[in-house]
Amino acid sequence: MTASRPELRLESVSSRFIGGRSVTMTGQPVESLAISSALPEYRHDGNDTFYIEQAYVQCFVPADRVQDTPVLLVHGGGMTGACWETTPDGRPGWLTAFLLAGLPVDVLDNAERGRAGWCAVPGVWPGEPIMRGEREMWEVFRLGKPEDYEARIPFPDSQFPAEALSAMGRQSVPRWPGNAALAERSLLEVVTELGPCVLVGHSQGGGLCARVAHARPDLVRQVVLIEPHGLPDVSAGAPGHPPQLTVIGDYTALFPLWVHLTGDIRRHTAQLRAAGVRADVLDLPAEGIRGNSHNPMMDRNSDVVAERVLAWLASTRQEAAGG
Repeated sequence: MTASRPELRLESVSSRFIGGRSVTMTGQPVESLAISSALPEYRHDGNDTFYIEQAYVQCFVPADRVQDTPVLLVHGGGMTGACWETTPDGRPGWLTAFLLAGLPVDVLDNAERGRAGWCAVPGVWPGEPIMRGEREMWEVFRLGKPEDYEARIPFPDSQFPAEALSAMGRQSVPRWPGNAALAERSLLEVVTELGPCVLVGHSQGGGLCARVAHARPDLVRQVVLIEPHGLPDVSAGAPGHPPQLTVIGDYTALFPLWVHLTGDIRRHTAQLRAAGVRADVLDLPAEGIRGNSHNPMMDRNSDVVAERVLAWLASTRQEAAGG
């Protein structure tokens, strides 16, 4: 029998939009559109002022908390904050685990994603959007061998719930490859408005968190990177950089992409250590925790990984307090 979770009591739940900009369009055609059965000839005038590139943050404050500094959960590329809320097979996600540990949690939908919305005004964002398909998820997220995708045969000891692959696929949202600088700027705006916070970022979001922690160490108290990419070069030093934990899953040696990315992680970690920063790596298979995909917060043992992350956050918090 699975042990029941303790009761989760919340003091408050709120949300806000942060940052972005307005854009005023002129010279656009007036279109006649059918937007509902009650409005079959709605006239849309695109000559107006629109608000774009804002981020959406949903804020959860537990009634029983160990700190007031929020943990900001930052999703990866082509995904939204939903990745932290519930696993593809329906279990409570890291949002719940962190709240039960007494941590206030802010869940980000970065600019361009989810409830932040994307810009439909023509000619403002470069290029065209793309979406990640199911086959790409299978390979990039390291769920099984590429040749086993059609049969949906995962790695023998895989922790990812392969039967829920379609549920994860439904989380895919449009992304604009040319908007990397926008994503970083948006996260920086969020951190600047929130004030002191802890950053936990996955994949592309992990790289963004690393960059923001390097740029604003006065605001970032701790940073956790879940298989990040796009890490900054900190070989010139990292004054004031907060403690950093990087989590690496299983099967990385089987994919050239992940051999390259884990090499970047270790180089970045070595740079931080050379600068005197506490920079730890939680290599899950090396620690005897086998079978994790690129998305450990979605795997069957997501609570096990969350416990390790939470323990690291608690220990570095105590060190900072002189405990």
